[in-house]
Amino acid sequence: MHRPFSIAAVAATGAACLLWSLAGCVDEAAGAHGSTAASAAELPADDLLERARRSGVAEDFDELVANRSARARAEPDNASNWHRLAATLLARAQARTHLRGLEVGRPMFSELPSALREDVRLGLQAVDRARALGDDTGELHRVEASLVSQQITGLTSAIKWSARIHEALEAASARCPEDPQLDVALGLRKLLSPRWLGHDPETALQHFVRAADRSTDERPAVFAGMACYLLEQKERALAWLERAAARNPANRFALVVLQRLRRDEAAPFARDVTVEELAAIQQR
Repeated sequence: MHRPFSIAAVAATGAACLLWSLAGCVDEAAGAHGSTAASAAELPADDLLERARRSGVAEDFDELVANRSARARAEPDNASNWHRLAATLLARAQARTHLRGLEVGRPMFSELPSALREDVRLGLQAVDRARALGDDTGELHRVEASLVSQQITGLTSAIKWSARIHEALEAASARCPEDPQLDVALGLRKLLSPRWLGHDPETALQHFVRAADRSTDERPAVFAGMACYLLEQKERALAWLERAAARNPANRFALVVLQRLRRDEAAPFARDVTVEELAAIQQR
């Protein structure tokens, strides 16, 4: 869930990556034939991707990635196949950092792990293929922004990728302004940016509240909890974490941070989840 320092220019720190923008608008049966890209609004919810996403385990995406890669290669002129693959690779990349802490203005990695780097590389290739075949949907632009943001490991890379991330988010905002996942991306940009580059937890919280009210995804509630915590509103932070845990009891980061908050531990969101903490929540 933790994402890179570039957040001044993008959605979140690659946790993450976060996003945190799911491609929850594509489905195995959508657009199986033809090269015309369907709009995000026309693509049905992707139950397979959401099921894997809720587990928070990167390996749960492996079969889905393999199947979608094979389908894209078998039908290379179908834009929705590449769109779907890009979304799935992004979700797996984010799952790889599900247990990493979230900290304002701090990159998650000084060097990307090889598996994460490969997910990002292949995901961006899929984005390019889908766009070349006519997919100009807001969702694809949002997926692109989140994939690119995963590459940020410090100031140099933040500067390198800032313009591309900004352009992708602008394109997504113009095409699907009501997308709750876009609100998450914009909120994370405000939440995790360094203080000298636009950190604004109050505005971030507004984005997360809108996303939480228009989505069943528990992650906007996690981020809303962090925004409240940074605003020194502990009771509201607890309420948001409880809401996230109720929506998805498999979100181990949410469960651990909730326990940290209840115990008044320092930096509850910023620290990685430990093996001991995982064992403790599994015993509950």
